[in-house]
Amino acid sequence: MKHKPYPKYKPSGIDWIGDIPEGWEVYKVKYLTKKIGSGITPKGGATVYENEGIPLLRSQNIHFDSLRLDDVAYISEGIHNSMKATEVRDGDVLFNITGASIGRCNYWTEGIANVNQHVCIVRPSEFILTKYLWFSLSSAFAQQQVWMSQDGCSREGLNFADFGCFNIFVPTKEEQKVIVDFLGRKISEIDGLIQKIESAIAKLREYRSSLITAAVTGKIDVRG
Repeated sequence: MKHKPYPKYKPSGIDWIGDIPEGWEVYKVKYLTKKIGSGITPKGGATVYENEGIPLLRSQNIHFDSLRLDDVAYISEGIHNSMKATEVRDGDVLFNITGASIGRCNYWTEGIANVNQHVCIVRPSEFILTKYLWFSLSSAFAQQQVWMSQDGCSREGLNFADFGCFNIFVPTKEEQKVIVDFLGRKISEIDGLIQKIESAIAKLREYRSSLITAAVTGKIDVRG
């Protein structure tokens, strides 16, 4: 896919990335955020989860394409208040920092919530848009930094200091909005194509199974 290049470029200072558009800057995540921190598991663990209340977001809820809340855990308002330091706010980016899903991220816009220790709250400053930060952290460039920064012997892990030192390329907020709008449109188109392809694959698999069944039960004569 080719798009019109920027008129002028400059060295990014990162060898494996090369040049970036003139006017863009390279910042570390910690200089673009008001908060970087994870939550905790409530005392009592799953025994205190409820059928309704304040959502407690866990790593299995955080995916690149969406927040999957079908199996979200809930905690009482009292427990949430005891975890007030890790309250999630609208516009926060949520980033998995441990386990097999390390690096998966999305953003929150559904009101009051909380997170456990496997999910990092990344609260954007006024210099960066929530969706631009999310797209940046979802990019192959950021994901490469995830794999380069992991620690822990038996389980993947990412500490806040390393995460805060991730590099992000930042244009003006006006240009961030243009990029976010462009990606929103294009990704919607791609997702639509994926759905059509998946539907076609499902039908072909169904036909394959039906064909095998018909052949081995004598419902069709395949001789000659």
